[in-house]
Amino acid sequence: MIHIAILDFMKGHRVAQNVESILQQNTNFSFKISIIDNSCNNGNAKILQDIIKKYPQVTLSINKENNGYTQAYNQAFKKSDSKYFMILNPDIHWRDPQALQTLYDFLESNTDVGIVGPKQITHNGRIEMTVRDFPNIFIQIARRTFFRNWPIIKQKVYNDEMAYINYDLVQNVPWIQSSCMIIKKSLWQDIGGFNEDYFLFMSDTEICLKAWERKSRVVYVPTAIVEADGVRLSRGGFSSFFTNKAVRIHFLDSVKYMKRHIFSKKPIITQ
Repeated sequence: MIHIAILDFMKGHRVAQNVESILQQNTNFSFKISIIDNSCNNGNAKILQDIIKKYPQVTLSINKENNGYTQAYNQAFKKSDSKYFMILNPDIHWRDPQALQTLYDFLESNTDVGIVGPKQITHNGRIEMTVRDFPNIFIQIARRTFFRNWPIIKQKVYNDEMAYINYDLVQNVPWIQSSCMIIKKSLWQDIGGFNEDYFLFMSDTEICLKAWERKSRVVYVPTAIVEADGVRLSRGGFSSFFTNKAVRIHFLDSVKYMKRHIFSKKPIITQ
């Protein structure tokens, strides 16, 4: 069984579309869906409550305060008895009816794999770059400034974003974004779930690092395809630090990650 958890923040209508597309998946295994609402908004909560009225097999938890991404997913999976956990953003749409089965089959057939993620495309067919190398704080800062266009920095950003990989190939990757990710329950529990020191970002980076440290592979599986809206919360240049709260959170979470892992040895990723 897969426990699919969707964390919502003011995207109730997107969640409804997401749930409807999941329920149309063709699978030979059971799955359950839970929604966690961090919006603290009665209007958005009403939209989500309408979903569970329509689909009683879906559960809903409405939090009275927004304690962050990491705490919400830890809350969702705390008492789950499923073999696999799926972390899912509201804006993912399941157009391929076999996508979930493809990810499940890959995990079942490869016991040394702990985390998988699908290919994500936008509505116009652009492939989302959901794979990254483990971060460097200097590159994280430089990419938001005019230094990004300097040849040496441009190349380092290109490498950090792993823009060179073939997104049509199944492959081991350093880490994959948790906008759509499945992790083995046993691995999740061994790691201790998401690190709640992070509010919104970097928890997926760290959990993939810890998976590799435990000799558990992180794999990008493009034979499973989902649709995403292509909008990054942390997008923007240096000026966005002052206008975009998500960018400030991204910076603070990145600093926390670097402090924790400045001396961590990068795992050697082979295919």
